[in-house]
Amino acid sequence: MNAPRMLVHLSDQMRHTLGDATTRPRPGPLQWPIIRELVMYWLPWPRGRVEGPPEAFVTQPTAWSEHPIYGRMTKRSWGHFCYRHF
Repeated sequence: MNAPRMLVHLSDQMRHTLGDATTRPRPGPLQWPIIRELVMYWLPWPRGRVEGPPEAFVTQPTAWSEHPIYGRMTKRSWGHFCYRHF
């Protein structure tokens, strides 16, 4: 996954977290409290791509938009702006 895809993937995840997007439940052992606790807090996070729900990978990266105050900015400028703003 490249950087633009990762950013939109994380944005989609936050929309899901805030209830602005929905996904279908995927039954399995990760829904069991003890297994979930073990995977979320104790085991190393998996490297590489883990199979997620298809809804988690639908948004496509877009071109850099114009900032309402600063106008057209490079991706480097946008990155620095977001870093400072966040």
